[in-house]
Order: sequence, then structure tokens, then C-alpha cells
Amino acid sequence: MAGLAHARAISAHYDHVIVLDRDNVQPQNDTLPAHRRGTPQDMHPHAMLQAGMNGLEKWFPGFREDLKAKGAVVIDMYNETCVFMEGYWQRRRASSKFNLALASRPLLEHIVKKHIYQQGESNITFIQGTVLAYLPSEDNTAVLGVKYADKDQVEYDLYGDLVIDCSGKNGRTPRMLEDMGYKHPGVEAVECN
Repeated sequence: MAGLAHARAISAHYDHVIVLDRDNVQPQNDTLPAHRRGTPQDMHPHAMLQAGMNGLEKWFPGFREDLKAKGAVVIDMYNETCVFMEGYWQRRRASSKFNLALASRPLLEHIVKKHIYQQGESNITFIQGTVLAYLPSEDNTAVLGVKYADKDQVEYDLYGDLVIDCSGKNGRTPRMLEDMGYKHPGVEAVECN
């Protein structure tokens, strides 16, 4: 989702945007999407808060209705949920204007991809491949692109004005930056019981 959102956000500012993903990124017609092996928490239910829905609706008009039409459930956040906090169940509150959309991660991605294709975002291209390394500048002060392998393990160099890594906590950016001679970024952890 992060890669798709970033692609849409920067598409108005760049002539061409490429989304490189190790899984098949093409929308599967109108069939329900399959789970993606490479995505953490892919099989978990997802709750999209009102602000996220509003943002995606702004970029992709009709997103909310498409999500509901494909089976997402929209509930009142305060009236239709119970929260267990500090050892107690919190009481339900009166109705609010804050809604949650409950859906699977694959469904959320599917609807976003479908909208990107339907809107004719002609400057966004999807490529299936795995990033192998960053392509640094001669003086190692900038990342100019990535080396990636397609599904047949054919390697390519892909250069761009901006490289965004949206691969999450299992991303290779820290290791690749170390390979370029930079220190591993510090890790900040928040413990919870």
C-alpha cells in the first residue's frame, strides 16, 4: 500500500513513476485478489481509519463505494466496536462520524490498483521484480537507481531522479546503505505489554 500511495502522490510531480514489486502487481480483472506471499500481515484483517479513507477517496474518487461493493464492512468506530484497555472493556459510546473500513489487505491493494489503471494514470508503470542493489553515484553520496531481477532472474539497471523504498521493516535499504559505506541507521523500539 505504501508504494501505491507514494506512486499516486508523486505522479503529479514526475513525468514517469515506476512501481517495482516482487509480487505480481497487475490488477486481476474484477476477480477478488489473492494473498501475497511477500507481504507481512497480509492475511490479517485491516481496519482503515476515516482519514485514510478520505485520503484515498480524494486520490481515487469512488474508492469507498468500490471497497464496500467488494465486501468491505464500514462501521461506526465508537458505536460498533469494543476496546479492551488497561484491563477493562471500554464502554461503547454514542454514534460518531468516525468510520472504520474493515477489509483484507489484498482487497485494499486491489481497489487502489484498479483505480490507478482506470484513471489512466499513464505516467505510473508497474514492473514485477526484486531489488538486488542500489546504484550509487561515483562518489557514493547519492542513490541514482536500482539493480533488479525480473521473475526470470534477468537483471536490469533502472535509473531515476528519486528512489523511494516502501518495502517496510524487511527492506534491504539499511544493508544496501552499509554496502555503500554508510552506518546502519539506529533502531528505535517502543515496548508494549
